[in-house]
Amino acid sequence: MKTCPKCNNPIDDDSILCMYCGYSTTGFDGEKCVSDIARRQAASEEKLVKTAFSIRVFAVILLVAGAFCDVISMLLVFNGSMEVFSFLTVGGTVAFILGLVLTFVG
Repeated sequence: MKTCPKCNNPIDDDSILCMYCGYSTTGFDGEKCVSDIARRQAASEEKLVKTAFSIRVFAVILLVAGAFCDVISMLLVFNGSMEVFSFLTVGGTVAFILGLVLTFVG
């Protein structure tokens, strides 16, 4: 039998943890391990927040671009130009809808 260096209670020779205080007799630092896991989890959550923010910024850009294309296409209709109208209308609508989807999903 040996004694725990932390609490001085008797422990088995082959035990790796003190059953009284939980002290590691092998040099394993459980607190450091837990703090490393918490640090990695915080970094992962921060990365997720940054990614979500980037997606939302992209979504707003798509919304603005889509609305701009739709306004320009309407102005072209009033001036009688139908050639560019369909391209701008379809492109603007697709960009606007994609922006809406990314805003709510992302």
